[in-house]
Amino acid sequence: MRAISLILVVGMIFHGCSNHDGLSEKQLKEYQNKVIEGNNRNAYVLLGEYYYNQGNYNEFLSYSLIMSYKHNNKEMIHNVYMDLLSIFTNKRFCTTKDFKLLSDDQKKLALFFLNDGAEQNQIGCIDELEKLYRNGWGVEKNIIKADSLKKHLDRQMFKK
Repeated sequence: MRAISLILVVGMIFHGCSNHDGLSEKQLKEYQNKVIEGNNRNAYVLLGEYYYNQGNYNEFLSYSLIMSYKHNNKEMIHNVYMDLLSIFTNKRFCTTKDFKLLSDDQKKLALFFLNDGAEQNQIGCIDELEKLYRNGWGVEKNIIKADSLKKHLDRQMFKK
């Protein structure tokens, strides 16, 4: 799962270097339909490039939610979390530390998705939670919880 997330991120960065701002309305609708109806990862990545190049994180969040929950692609839950960070911080590229910039309500929403992903053994979400608790970035520092998450993460990594 981590490899899939990494491929998506690398793909978005690689394609982000090219100009996808000029998508026709027809192409945009085609990609949107492929994600909504067909669970198409390539269309999802292309939509990500398009919306992130425009700074339109709000629009892309809906497609991450569709991939995660309509199509049951649980590895995409981490993308939902990252989209929320981008929306709340207005940053294209966010890091774990950016979580501490969120309001309490924003943190609750972001933690909902991180915890949901962690409960479903989504590696990116487990890793993110471990870092937050280990460093106390926006949450109360909790080394015991961080260590437990790290052990769980290690078990998941060695299963692959």
